[in-house]
Amino acid sequence: MTSIASNRLARTLGQLDRVPAVARPWARNLVLRRAVPFTGTAGLQYVALTPQRVEVAVANQRRVQNHIHGVHAAAMTLLAETATGMVVGMNVRDDCLPLAKELKVAFKKRAQGALRAVATLTVEQRALMQQTDKGEVQVQVTVTDETGAEPCNGRLPGPGFLQPPQELKEYPMAKQVQEAYIVAATRTPIGRSGRGYFRNTRPDDLLVVAIRSAMLQVPTLDPKAIEDSIIGCSFPEGEQGMNMARIAMGLAFDHPVGGITVNRFCASGVSAIQMAADRIRVGEADVLIAGGAESMSMVPMGGNKPSFNPEVFARDENVGIAYGMGLTAEKVAQQWKVSREDQDAFALGIAPACHQGPASRRVHRRNHAL
Repeated sequence: MTSIASNRLARTLGQLDRVPAVARPWARNLVLRRAVPFTGTAGLQYVALTPQRVEVAVANQRRVQNHIHGVHAAAMTLLAETATGMVVGMNVRDDCLPLAKELKVAFKKRAQGALRAVATLTVEQRALMQQTDKGEVQVQVTVTDETGAEPCNGRLPGPGFLQPPQELKEYPMAKQVQEAYIVAATRTPIGRSGRGYFRNTRPDDLLVVAIRSAMLQVPTLDPKAIEDSIIGCSFPEGEQGMNMARIAMGLAFDHPVGGITVNRFCASGVSAIQMAADRIRVGEADVLIAGGAESMSMVPMGGNKPSFNPEVFARDENVGIAYGMGLTAEKVAQQWKVSREDQDAFALGIAPACHQGPASRRVHRRNHAL
């Protein structure tokens, strides 16, 4: 027989067996309700917890009742989800996360009194979850009320009928969440708008230089391993219009690389990096290029032909779409208690590092000479 290793959650819950039997249910509920606060709000009771079988109950108390003093449908669903989530969580490998994919609930008749959910996994299912890092598993969960009745397949037409959820729930076995790392970073020097050295240089050309410079920092990386690119741009029009990310990829590499240009004004480049990191973390990609490019000399603030929707100015809270920076500073001061003086002092403190360049090694290494 193949032995199935216990994971961190199963080992942690196993330590509760050291608690005297009379206090064990209280300790189990205390620990798990704190870990998942919503189950504490609903008053769920963890009756049995093993890697093979999990049993969870909920009393017909006021906090989970509906208008006819029965257990609310949402509480029934929470009960089934908690049972299946716990039995899966006690079996996935420590380097994986259980993620809910689909929960099917079909209501047939009104439940009577308290409810109880029992979720089980077979030996084959548990072994499969230990052997693979991605996949799905179908968890059998049965919900019964105080009369022992179970839900029936099918639906009763019309709203307002309350009964336990359907017996079968699909639950993903595991999806590995991996770390994302920045292995190379570079930037072009900054020039003055309209008067600087780069006033006649296209932003997509500057982007190509930055990409090639970053690639030089990782000579062992095969350029064909790059799966996509995400580039931020505040005003994607004119010389930085179309899909600048795709254009720059075509100019920087000899092989096709996809690209998407995103816009969140001044946070466009940072948002692009966040999006790339998220895609890598969830396993959608392994190598991505992310960053931002802008030329205020060629495309001024607001674009070449600003045309705001009049409705933007109809509500005060939307004015920031047009006049964002100043309002952002005021909002920061108001909501986070950061004064204008504090913001100015912070800006003044980081300015020397930007100007000195070589005096600050981190800034110096990120600049690329043209």
